[in-house]
Amino acid sequence: MKKTYKYTIIAVFLAAVFSLGSVEGMNLILHWREHQLLYTGREIVAESVGDGWQERDNIPADTIVEVIQNWEDRMTVHAPVNGQLSMQDAVKTAKAWLTQMELESYDWERNVDSQMGSVFATLGTMAKPEEVQEKPYYSFWKVQLSSRSLEAVLYVNAVTAGIWKSEIKIYESLPDDMPYWKLRNFLEFNKLTPYHKGAVCNKGRTRAVWEEENSRLCARMEFARYEGSGYRKDLSDFDRELVDPNGIQRKSVVMTMRLGVRHEAQGNEKP
Repeated sequence: MKKTYKYTIIAVFLAAVFSLGSVEGMNLILHWREHQLLYTGREIVAESVGDGWQERDNIPADTIVEVIQNWEDRMTVHAPVNGQLSMQDAVKTAKAWLTQMELESYDWERNVDSQMGSVFATLGTMAKPEEVQEKPYYSFWKVQLSSRSLEAVLYVNAVTAGIWKSEIKIYESLPDDMPYWKLRNFLEFNKLTPYHKGAVCNKGRTRAVWEEENSRLCARMEFARYEGSGYRKDLSDFDRELVDPNGIQRKSVVMTMRLGVRHEAQGNEKP
């Protein structure tokens, strides 16, 4: 009887540990997969991606609006469900997007001599965990890529394979002006039609918006230039490449692009 009681307590304890640790366990599994992906990054870069990443089924503009209006930076980590991109596909998509946007003179898709610092990807959803199967388009792969000349965080929709949000820091070949015309490509890569009258910029050339022709959607850009200041301690070997001999951070440009929802009538949206 005592032995049975002891086994029951152990079973209950293990069940509680499993329940409490399930989320952490999923994170550990994903981090392990990301670690493996980092060390096979060169093989992925060498593969030819082509335009297959743009051929996935799209979702209606109204659904995109719904997701954007409920956008949260904090997402619940989960494993891919049926119909969603795999981690490998998400990374290929991110590299193809960076190459085709031509934000720097570098071919992320095919250059096997990539001086890559890191590749990191996590799948998360803005829906409730139990709604992932029902709303798979609420999930995004957050893909982080870095080289000696660029750092990028791209949010790849797990259903459409579109980049809905990007945060990019460039260290070399800095643009003289905000490249607001890239918003056209940003919309087109998401299978949206850019408004024929073009983008609108603010006076300081730090923000821009380009509307979508047939919906309430638009693409927004923010642009900032940093001259470099401050001393960085405890730098890794990779980070040392990003500073000058005196330990001062290199000049850089930070640019974000994201899908948004129009507030104004068509043609009157302000950046």
